[in-house]
Amino acid sequence: MNNNYKILYDDNNKLIYEGYLLNDKYYGYGKLYDNNKLVYEGYLLNNKYHGYGKLYENGNLKYEGEFKNNNSYGIGKLYYENGNLNYEGEFINNEFNGNGKYYDINTNLQYNGELKNNKRHGYGTVYYNYKIVYKGYFYNDKYNGCGMYYDINGKLKYKGEFYNNYFIYNKNRSFNIFSYFNTKKKYNIKYEHLLTYYDEFNLF
Repeated sequence: MNNNYKILYDDNNKLIYEGYLLNDKYYGYGKLYDNNKLVYEGYLLNNKYHGYGKLYENGNLKYEGEFKNNNSYGIGKLYYENGNLNYEGEFINNEFNGNGKYYDINTNLQYNGELKNNKRHGYGTVYYNYKIVYKGYFYNDKYNGCGMYYDINGKLKYKGEFYNNYFIYNKNRSFNIFSYFNTKKKYNIKYEHLLTYYDEFNLF
């Protein structure tokens, strides 16, 4: 059994690894390089990312957190290319699964809640311009179940049942805010004006 610290180079004398080996495989804490650039630092098992580590892309930190068999698995953080936080929370096999928060590129919180396979799924809260827009349940990334919808000033506009982004007013009537919004884009209507149109249609 061989268990010691090594520094390894490729045939072009470029650094590829510095850290510990066990039976000629990466084991324990180490650093991996590609073309002399750091791509990973953290714990390894049998040549795979396993345990806590940091993954880099083009010299920038891309992910930090827990790994299992080369996949993001457990608690971690994902970053944009500019270094700002993109997501923090739970992962399973490189996908958002469990509880988490994700942000836009300017670090504004967009969502805080449960996720499944990179989609909002379960209970969560949606934010826009630092204010709550929706609080309630999701299924497959859409509003489904009990929820509360707020206007741009934080005033509660609707509380009740949703189905696939539709407000359910009664068994014969519903309204999809996203479909309606998309038809208004050609008129340069902004998100914060949406509730004005709802009022015009006497939906509340």
